Amino acid sequence: MPSAQSQRSKEDLGDELRLNLDLWKHEEGLRQQRNTVLLGTNAFLAVAASALINARPPWGIALSTGIALAGFGLLICWIWDRLQQRHVVYADFRRKQIRELAAQLNYESWERQWEALRSPPDQSPVQVEFPHTGAHFSPRQAQGSAILTESLLPRAIAAAWALFALGGVILTLCR
Repeated sequence: MPSAQSQRSKEDLGDELRLNLDLWKHEEGLRQQRNTVLLGTNAFLAVAASALINARPPWGIALSTGIALAGFGLLICWIWDRLQQRHVVYADFRRKQIRELAAQLNYESWERQWEALRSPPDQSPVQVEFPHTGAHFSPRQAQGSAILTESLLPRAIAAAWALFALGGVILTLCR
């Protein structure tokens, strides 16, 4: 007995593919907006911390304000990290869903891109041929995912905030 999936028309599959592509674009737009806002918030906090250092207020005010800025920066980075990790999962699902739909529609380009870019790290990249134009494509040995690499940014900034707070604590203890 054929499954309901195999009985779906190419038109239905095409509509679903377009819907998934639109959702992927929307999710990417939201990710870029979040990154802009959260990076901007961290930049604002860094400027505030710099102004605090240059203003040289009384020691107690400087310490409490500095620790509050660092704490808020750490909180923002933790939220940002959680959002980035969730996006990594969504993006992975969306890519696999689009690949599946494209395969059902016999769309060759998505599968060829997947084949070329998903070469195992211990093997040479797969070269994709374009027979009608004579062109070929062979990706560089790019290791890892750009999304995963980008998701390290909140952790790096959080480390800077932790060092800022630790510096304040050390200065207080040495005083």
